[in-house]
Amino acid sequence: MRQSIICVIFLLGLAVSFAFAPGCMDSLPKNQVQTDEPAIPEPETGIVAWIDAVNDRDYGIVYDLLPSSKRDGIDREQFIRFNRDNPSPFLASDPVVSDFWIMERKVDGLNATITAGLETTQYAPGRNESSASQTVFFTFDETFEENRWTVWTK
Repeated sequence: MRQSIICVIFLLGLAVSFAFAPGCMDSLPKNQVQTDEPAIPEPETGIVAWIDAVNDRDYGIVYDLLPSSKRDGIDREQFIRFNRDNPSPFLASDPVVSDFWIMERKVDGLNATITAGLETTQYAPGRNESSASQTVFFTFDETFEENRWTVWTK
C-alpha cells in the first residue's frame, strides 16, 4: 500500500511537471543572439538632407538623394551640369531655406509623401545685405533605399 501511494504521488508530480513545463519553456529566449533590425529614421531626415544640399548648391548630393528610379537615364555629371546651367525657378532665385514645417504626412512602409512649407530668405546683392523672406510649398515623395530616405520633389 505504501508503495502504491508513493507511485501515485510520483505520477501526480510528473503530471504537474508536464503541465507547467510548456509555460516555463515559453519564457525562455528563442535565440540567445538578438538580431535587431536597424530602426528606419523619420522621413523628415530626407528633407533635411535635401535642404542642406540645396542651401549649399551641391547638385551632386541632390542627385545622390534621388530615388534610383529617377536616376535612370541621367548620370551624375549630366545632372550637375544641367542644374548649374538651367536651375529651376526656385533655385534661380537663390533661396536659403532656414526652416520647414510639415503640412501633411503620409507614410506607407518604405514610402512617404510629405507636403511641407519651406521658409526661405533671398539676399539682395549690393543692397546692404537686405533680405526678403517668403514661404514656398513642396510635396516630397520619398523612398527608403540604401539605409536612407531618397527624395523627389513635385
